[in-house]
Amino acid sequence: MSLVNAFHSHAHNRLCQLDNPTAYVKGLRLKDLKGCERAFSKSNALAPSTQYTSIFHRRQAIACYFEHNDELKVYANLTKFLLNNYKQALDLLSNGCVTLKWLMHELGVSDPATFKLWLDKEHEYLRSLLCKPVEETLQMEYWQ
Repeated sequence: MSLVNAFHSHAHNRLCQLDNPTAYVKGLRLKDLKGCERAFSKSNALAPSTQYTSIFHRRQAIACYFEHNDELKVYANLTKFLLNNYKQALDLLSNGCVTLKWLMHELGVSDPATFKLWLDKEHEYLRSLLCKPVEETLQMEYWQ
């Protein structure tokens, strides 16, 4: 199964996100699946300096960049990353059920299955938008 993060809908479409959501995959939790994208985005800074180099020197620069990145930045930030994730996990464990119960109360929902029902209805609605409405089409044809 392919997975799509939350921001994908803004660049592509909401229906695609509903078909392949990360938010509803059991076990995925808070992962945003953006690690590789962030790494390659940062490496884009190499492009101007390697644009006119040979294939060998371009590959050498890319290898050196990632080696340097691994040695200096990743390991230095790993402790902070793990600590922040640990704190977030503890917060979710202590407040997660309370937050869900509060949200359900605010929305007037008694059964968590209602959220799945709403998601299905949104999916059905978006699928219906794939076809042009007959009435609007007839109006446009008449106008033309």
